Amino acid sequence: MAYSDSKVVRGIYASLVQEFGGGEAVAALLGVSKATVSKQLNENAEIAFVHVAKVEDAVGRYPLTDMLDDRRGEAAKVGERARLAELVGKELGDVPAALVRLVVAGDKDSIRKEAREAMEALERLVCNLDADE
Repeated sequence: MAYSDSKVVRGIYASLVQEFGGGEAVAALLGVSKATVSKQLNENAEIAFVHVAKVEDAVGRYPLTDMLDDRRGEAAKVGERARLAELVGKELGDVPAALVRLVVAGDKDSIRKEAREAMEALERLVCNLDADE
């Protein structure tokens, strides 16, 4: 499903169209037929982002652009969380070998280093998760 198929997006676009003066006024602004605007509003045509941008500029409000910006913020959160999860996996993966070095060779420094790094990575992940609450 294309992002523009969302009923919420169409509803907001319809509100912008009405705020600007209706389908005929928006059609003139966009250089398209009134039928094109009607099709966009009635889910019979995709809403081109350039149309959204022109109508938002004309009205002076940017609700759909703000929604897209919010999506970027969400994607960044997911990306950061995935990066932290990968880091936790890596750091936890280093712990077993350090444990073996401790048992076999008495290497305390290795397990201290790896355990601290794993705990730090886990703490960063937990903080990231807590930031959503």
